Amino acid sequence: MRLFTLKPARPIQGEITRSYLVLALGCALAGVAHAQFVQQGGKLAGSGAVGGASGPVDSPARPAQVFIAQPAIAAAPTVSTSPVPLPTISGNSGTLAGTVNPNGLDTHVWFLYGNSNPLFQPWSTPQQDIGSGTAAVSLTASLTGLFMTDTYYYQAVAQNSAGTVMGSVLSFSTIKTRPTVATLIATSVTSSSARLFGSVNQIAETGTQVWFQYSTSSSMSNALSTPHQTYPGYEAFWADLTSLSANTVYPVHGLRVQ
Repeated sequence: MRLFTLKPARPIQGEITRSYLVLALGCALAGVAHAQFVQQGGKLAGSGAVGGASGPVDSPARPAQVFIAQPAIAAAPTVSTSPVPLPTISGNSGTLAGTVNPNGLDTHVWFLYGNSNPLFQPWSTPQQDIGSGTAAVSLTASLTGLFMTDTYYYQAVAQNSAGTVMGSVLSFSTIKTRPTVATLIATSVTSSSARLFGSVNQIAETGTQVWFQYSTSSSMSNALSTPHQTYPGYEAFWADLTSLSANTVYPVHGLRVQ
């Protein structure tokens, strides 16, 4: 806000005049540095400096006034948290959504999320700069590394120079999905032993049991199993076979996940 006040100054000797001094408080509007008016008859006459140049000023007489020039009011962003789109939810991932209106100021946005409501020591997605527009902007953020069949709470957050605003807290639940498994090439093959390798994607949850089945028949009849192992938390793992028969083909049915 820029405030201008007309204030009486010392009268000029020998003239029946009333003079006013214009004082600019704060930043000068349109470059006005100062101006002085003297009431002579029915007019205010005087001079002023605008943008560094001086010149005469002539205006109808008027009483002292206060002039207020007020720019548009800066506003904090407007934030709305949106439901997580169902197609984006899996066993260990999901996509958060929301809308934010910057309200004319450069705005940064992000999400907070966690396992409690209200959110306590939540995780945060990376901040995004959505600019300084005046229309609502869609906001999304992908989450990975979540636990299956767990409930997560989240809210959109936006911040500009006028303040920080938080959207409402919503929730979603991850779903239980079957891991994807694959049998890899066996290594260290001898006449009586081999090392089997398999992989499982990281959807597998803690406590998942894995093992191999192998047989001398392509139909996997009378298949034998390796000892069960607890999923170690990374994709590839192995099992060693011993007491194999030389010159025998052993189809490996693949990695079994329970």
